[in-house]
Amino acid sequence: MSLAVKSIRNLNGHSIGPYQIHAGKSVPIVKGGEQTKMEEGEFFAIETFASTGNSCFIWQGIDLSFERDGSW
Repeated sequence: MSLAVKSIRNLNGHSIGPYQIHAGKSVPIVKGGEQTKMEEGEFFAIETFASTGNSCFIWQGIDLSFERDGSW
């Protein structure tokens, strides 16, 4: 049995800043997303997310991200 793998449309890569893992700019993984330009000297996490189920992530009220200082 084989399953189709789809990109999860609403999860993106992101810019990275000093002591800030999620620094504000998004890097979409599907066509038609945000049009923000990457600039020289910026750093990004290029993250791809795939699923064999729904192609949209539904937040359940839990934020699993955190910053270096421990803030959410």
